[in-house]
Amino acid sequence: MTHTPGPYHISHDEDGGTTIRDDDGLIIAGVYGFAAPDREGQEEANSTLLAAAPELLAALKAALPILRQAHDRGFAIKEVEPVYNQAEAAIKQAEAK
Repeated sequence: MTHTPGPYHISHDEDGGTTIRDDDGLIIAGVYGFAAPDREGQEEANSTLLAAAPELLAALKAALPILRQAHDRGFAIKEVEPVYNQAEAAIKQAEAK
């Protein structure tokens, strides 16, 4: 199974809650605020990050072959290889593989 395709949108509900919805308005996730004063603004920041998830995944998947090509050509191997591995692991995590 795959994730719900993006784009995702932030919706501020009448009851004060925040949800992430797809183009059809279906709820993907609910985001809950924090009562602690030192966490003010985190609900909105978390909502923004979650709503960007499909685009972030697509960008990372597009970058992976470029990183692999740079690595294979010997370009800054010490710098490219860890970034490639991190990107590959993030994609696997996002796709539950």
